[in-house]
Amino acid sequence: MLPISPHLPAIVKTIQSSPVTLLEATPGSGKTTLVPLELLKTYAGKILVLEPRRLATKMAAERVAGLLGEKIGQTVGYLYRFERQVTDQTRLIFLTEGTFLRYLQGNPTLDGVDVVVIDEFHERHLATDLAWGLFQKLSAKWARVPRLLIMSATLDETSLRELYPKLEKMVITAPIHPLVIHYPPKDGEWAKRPLERKVLWGIQEAWNYPGDVLVFLPGLGEIRRIEETLKKRLKEDEALVLTLHGQESSNEYLIMKPQPQRKIILASNVAESSLTIPGVGVVVDAGLQREAIYDRWSGIAELVTGPCSKASAIQRAGRAARTGPGVALRLYEESDLQTRAPFTTPEILKTDLSSVILDLALWKLKAEDFPWPTRPGDAPLASARKLLDNLGALRGDALTP
Repeated sequence: MLPISPHLPAIVKTIQSSPVTLLEATPGSGKTTLVPLELLKTYAGKILVLEPRRLATKMAAERVAGLLGEKIGQTVGYLYRFERQVTDQTRLIFLTEGTFLRYLQGNPTLDGVDVVVIDEFHERHLATDLAWGLFQKLSAKWARVPRLLIMSATLDETSLRELYPKLEKMVITAPIHPLVIHYPPKDGEWAKRPLERKVLWGIQEAWNYPGDVLVFLPGLGEIRRIEETLKKRLKEDEALVLTLHGQESSNEYLIMKPQPQRKIILASNVAESSLTIPGVGVVVDAGLQREAIYDRWSGIAELVTGPCSKASAIQRAGRAARTGPGVALRLYEESDLQTRAPFTTPEILKTDLSSVILDLALWKLKAEDFPWPTRPGDAPLASARKLLDNLGALRGDALTP
């Protein structure tokens, strides 16, 4: 039994009585799999569960299908770009946020859908904000509005309450396995070490604790360099070195299934949430993230590496204690953590907005009247409109042929 199990009846009762529900539950409590499964038992229509990433979408769907003793594509299925595992009998559909926007185009009133779940809302991808806003804007004219459930373990709810004062919130602090957090040695040389040396030290320390090792790195370049070094130093029977990245990963079966030797999984923040990797007992966190930051003056998005937020650090450490007692080794000082931003900056505040303007124009909506969870600035919106006008994609607020 997962920690959230005893709370499921109360969660469903709240969703039934409230148009919008916010569920904040401890990482690893089982909300991603057990809450949709309970909704499936409660409602006769379809349940849509929006996930931030493709791997989490697929794995969550396969996990719930397994709990029902079925194959994927029967009662439970998933959808994302270039992959579709649903049939006419599928009622619980896990899909990426971007795929939901296309689903909405094909079913603009969400006919037959009883509940929409937005999971891991704290990540605040551009598609997350669009999905939330379109649901709020379009559903105002629907005769029948599906229930909306927002789930996260770490979330700043201020902007949501401003848009929806009647938001019903449930906080479930479910008991989890013990988690011990360690920081690097306090010496003047630590800060001077290159990232690769810090990570290798962390992996060596991790070997003193039981369980597979999950290492958080900023991007694919670092993952590849550490992978090459480990494969030179370790024998195949000592450890299985695997990678987990949005663009390129090792075999999912090897990552998700027990192996004869211990696993070292080198991952980007794709492993930060919505994904339980069985057997992980130790997390090594570099405390960094890489993201595309758009410069509207140059018109170019640059990949910038910087410190992750406190919320991300909590999510990462929590990966170690999802199935048993765990250890998190942070490769940065505890005082450093205290100075970090509490939450990750929403993508809408740091990216090119031209695709957003186009999406809204498709629905004949204006950005100024849209219910954003976090409203973008006037200057980025004006810059995006000017670009689209120069390209001949927009005339005023309307799409050109």
